[in-house]
Amino acid sequence: MTRTLLLAAIVIFGMGMAAADAPREAVDAKIRAEFPEVATITTGKLATWLADSGRQSPVLLDARSEAEFSVSHLLHARRAGDAETLRAALAGVAADA
Repeated sequence: MTRTLLLAAIVIFGMGMAAADAPREAVDAKIRAEFPEVATITTGKLATWLADSGRQSPVLLDARSEAEFSVSHLLHARRAGDAETLRAALAGVAADA
């Protein structure tokens, strides 16, 4: 059975606009326009998924800096800010996930 891998990356830089300068809807629209092939999930659906003990847990990756990650992050999220931390975060995750 193929396991699901959810990549939840919080990336503020590179979007062409600062989060404080643009309404959330504008940021969401820009992300959808620039990355249409990337699936998204609402916070409500993620919470339901995480609470479902009969479902494979997602792997949550956070691409922010170590300093930002240390301030706050989703429960069970793994920091993956660069290639080295990404490899460490994915250690033990099946290749077909």
